[in-house]
Amino acid sequence: MKQIIDPTYGRQFRKMRKSKHINLINACGNITSKSSLARWENGADNLSWNQVINLLTYNHIQLAEFIRKSASKNLDELLNPIAVAYNANQVPILKEYTTDALNKYNEHPSKKNLFQAAIACNYYQDLSATDLASYTLKEKLTEHFHQIIEDKNIWQYEDIFYFGNTVLLFSPKNLYQIAFNLIDFIQVHNISAKEWYGFCADKN
Repeated sequence: MKQIIDPTYGRQFRKMRKSKHINLINACGNITSKSSLARWENGADNLSWNQVINLLTYNHIQLAEFIRKSASKNLDELLNPIAVAYNANQVPILKEYTTDALNKYNEHPSKKNLFQAAIACNYYQDLSATDLASYTLKEKLTEHFHQIIEDKNIWQYEDIFYFGNTVLLFSPKNLYQIAFNLIDFIQVHNISAKEWYGFCADKN
């Protein structure tokens, strides 16, 4: 399956690189080519995670800070318009936004569109008691979290965000299983909110 390109991280790297006054050629080192780095920064291509780690180290950019800034911006963009309508109790506007998000996901089933639609459905259901989420969307959502559990139960910051904002879309059985594994993960690693970004950085 073709890897989905997420432009958030490349753009964040470019922003942090420029803040250090490092040009594109000097940023590459022997890690990647200038053209590959430029494509990644512009959201037109992906780099491997190892390449990203090496680029951050080479350019003296802290991994935890990079992840925090990248994830926070990306997640805020997903939640903000939904939260505004939800907090204002604007049910018709939230329904319209949810319908648009579902159509967007059906046309382009990327990870970002999946969670944007799922979060919108979750918030709309909370206000209206009406479930607009399709069976397929719920299946993909559940599959995402079960994959985390199967993959050594290592949770990233964004996965906690996604789970906390889509809980109404899970069956009771799946909700219990996912929540149980998440709580177990937090207890095993003794993680607090302040430590979360650093832990994620260490595990990547």
